Amino acid sequence: MNDTYKVILSEDSLYITAEDIQDAAFTAKGISESLAQDLIDIIPMSNKRIKKYFPNRWKAFKDLDEEHIICHPFDEMMEYKSTTSIVESYYAVLRLKDITTGKVKEKSYKSKRYALKALTESVMSMQYEVTFINDYESAQFNPLTDVNHESFYTDELDG
Repeated sequence: MNDTYKVILSEDSLYITAEDIQDAAFTAKGISESLAQDLIDIIPMSNKRIKKYFPNRWKAFKDLDEEHIICHPFDEMMEYKSTTSIVESYYAVLRLKDITTGKVKEKSYKSKRYALKALTESVMSMQYEVTFINDYESAQFNPLTDVNHESFYTDELDG
């Protein structure tokens, strides 16, 4: 039975299949010589999942007219939030929209400490429109409209 191995070279990394680690080492050595790169490591991937590529349709969404995009008001989102909850093992979700590029990042945090640290850094950077949600609180901050960023914090977030 063939196993998968990750071959790390000085400039690249790739995956190969081989009968055993010795066969993988021999194959990796040949690849490194043919690419004129140093062989750094060979990692068996039997206990690790190889990340598969899933095609997406980002161009289709990017090319949508604004009339096809539904923007939900804050009150509607709060009502929806009251009917849902974050997975128990997570403390909060932080959504960051870069005000210059419009790119959106969404991060989830298991620890209150790291969630509040990321929240503070994001708000203080004045670079992101921030949405913070946990089971106790939901808050939004937009540096373009919220002049006093200290008003973003509440007792429930700190407490």
